[in-house]
Amino acid sequence: MQELYSKPEEIPKELRVQVVRKIKTKRKELNELKRIYSEPESIFKSKKIQKWAGFQVVKVFLGMPIIPGK
Repeated sequence: MQELYSKPEEIPKELRVQVVRKIKTKRKELNELKRIYSEPESIFKSKKIQKWAGFQVVKVFLGMPIIPGK
């Protein structure tokens, strides 16, 4: 901070860089959410996740609580 305040002419540049970084990360998150919304089946492509989801459905039918586990 002291280094930044010692050169006040560079503060707008640094702020611009920080804002651009935040916008890029938010844009990535938004794009990921849009992809998941438009292609929900892409979440369950992994065999491990498919097995876990199936197991959770079976547990619901048997009346067992759904708790993430092994």
